[in-house]
Parts: sequence; C-alpha cells; structure tokens
Amino acid sequence: MKVVRKLGDGIKKFVVRTKEIVVQPGEFFVRTLSKEKSIGKGLRYYGELLVFNLILSTGILIVYKSYWKEVDWVMLAGAAVVTLAVRVIYAFVGSWFLNVLVRFLGGKADYKKTFLVFVYSKAPFMIFEPLLGFIAQLYGYWVQAVGIKHAYGFSYKRTAFLYGVVLVIFFCIYLGLAMYIGRHFGIMTSLGG
Repeated sequence: MKVVRKLGDGIKKFVVRTKEIVVQPGEFFVRTLSKEKSIGKGLRYYGELLVFNLILSTGILIVYKSYWKEVDWVMLAGAAVVTLAVRVIYAFVGSWFLNVLVRFLGGKADYKKTFLVFVYSKAPFMIFEPLLGFIAQLYGYWVQAVGIKHAYGFSYKRTAFLYGVVLVIFFCIYLGLAMYIGRHFGIMTSLGG
C-alpha cells in the first residue's frame, strides 16, 4: 500500500509541476531557480518526462499497430533506449550551448540555472510531442526563453535576440544535415546537386 501511495504522490507532484511549467512558466522559474541548489531535481524531473514521453509514444504506437503489418518490437525497444540516452546527453550539451550563448550576450552564466531552465522547458515538448510535434517544440522554446529571461534578468529584446541566434544556428545545422544527407543518398540529384 505504501508503494502505491508513494507512486500516486510522485505522479501528483509531476502533474502539478508540469502544469506550472506549461501554464505559468514565469512564476515557476522565479520560484524554482532561487530554491534549487543543484541540478538534481531538474535531472530527476527530466527523467520523469522521458519516461512519460516513452509511455505516451508507445501507447500511440499500440493504438496504430493495426496499420503496421510487422513491427519488430525488439528493434523498437532498442531504439527507445538509444533515444533516451541521446536525450540525456542532449540535455547536458544543449544547456552547455545555451550557457555559452548567455555569456556571449553578457549574462553571468551559471550552468546550474541554464541546465534547470533547459530541462524544465522541455515539458511542453515531451508531453505534447506525440500529438502536436512542431507546435509543442515552438512552445517549449518560448518557455525556455521565459526561463532565461527570469534566470539572468534579460530584457525581452535581449532574450528575443538570443533565440533568434539559436534559431538561425539550428536552421543552418538542419539545412546542412539535409543537404549532406540529400547529396549522399541521391535525394538532391533532382535539384541539380
């Protein structure tokens, strides 16, 4: 009975925290960034998000399983494990990259704050990704911008510039990857490449 109660309390805390991040990100970041002394709670929450996202994505796959003739569930499980590992690495590398940009704009970058903003801002994407995809990603960037604004006292203009730089860099990376993949796999040949 204690295990069920503890699990229920954990789920309730997860839901409350997620609702705060998605609905009131400014208030959430003001309160949380001043209280949390390490990345521990943020990393745990990110892990909970990853598990939730995995369960939701798997549920959607099961619902649409009838459209798949033969699903290799072992391969799918392996892909899930690799995805989880990549997303954990991405949290550390992405927050480091964001921290560098904060310093570039004159902020007194604190990796702990940047990491917490980064992982908490993934809530909209991880919760709504299987259903809303790109829209959830954009909303997650907005939540992240709100967090950076509150963490470092940036103006809206400075924060918008920071995310303009981030979007341009990501666009260039994605375009470069698309061109590389297209050129090496024959997709670009119809475009004269």
